[in-house]
Amino acid sequence: MAEHEPREDERAAADAICAAEDVERCERLVPSGSVKTPDWRVFMIDGRVADVEVTRCTDEAGVRFAQSFSPHGSARRWSDERLSYVWTVFASDHTPAANRHLPLRELMKAVCDVLVSVEGRSYSPRQMQGAADRALRLDPEVMRYCGGTRFVDVVKVPQHVGSGGGEVCTYGNAPQGGRVDYRRLIPSIQECINAKAANAQLDNAPDLKWLAVMLEMEPASLLNEFFGPGSPSPHPSMDAITFDYFHEVWVVAKSRGGDNNTEETYTVLRLFKPGDRQERRIVPRS
Repeated sequence: MAEHEPREDERAAADAICAAEDVERCERLVPSGSVKTPDWRVFMIDGRVADVEVTRCTDEAGVRFAQSFSPHGSARRWSDERLSYVWTVFASDHTPAANRHLPLRELMKAVCDVLVSVEGRSYSPRQMQGAADRALRLDPEVMRYCGGTRFVDVVKVPQHVGSGGGEVCTYGNAPQGGRVDYRRLIPSIQECINAKAANAQLDNAPDLKWLAVMLEMEPASLLNEFFGPGSPSPHPSMDAITFDYFHEVWVVAKSRGGDNNTEETYTVLRLFKPGDRQERRIVPRS
């Protein structure tokens, strides 16, 4: 049936595994009723059998962060009767997955507290913008909910609207720029591992349990930056990633290699249990 046809990322996972392993055959597993099943069963030439569950790792945490501050690209308005000005701020987070536990409402309450304090001083609107920017970077409560990689900046001169009518208009973004650090991959991959382990879809695996984490968007770019074609050696260790439920975790992203980067390839980072060994491969896409 059409609903059981493999997704593109599921096909890509099987493609990468078959290119990296000596595979005899690869079977698609179809759910039967309410029984959870993995996506593939892979039979190796040496007799090993691996059940493979596939999951996507995108920048979903970044999208959620941006939407929480500016849904559908429009400013979100946070009213506060203590304010007399309309403030426009821009919130950014370079590691939204790692900071997902930090509550946004508490952050905005701390931001409003700072802006109320700034309004209480004898500043011109333009001076208030600069004073608020400085105060937001130093306020302990704001810093508490920023996790070290969130920043809140006042991007417009505040507009006076009268006592009790003030509000904060927010825009948000999780930029793909910033510090290029392989460690930014770890929270996203670990989150995928934890979520799939909790589902326990490989409980009935006859032999090996493998998870394929298919990276897209910024995570894919980071993997290729540090492990892809042409990346410098030695490659960094990802031993901070842990897993007990799976025997292996395959981290995969599409890449391009060969002369002039014209060859379609996969960057494959294979992590072995207990997480202290890894193998990096560049394999062709079929």
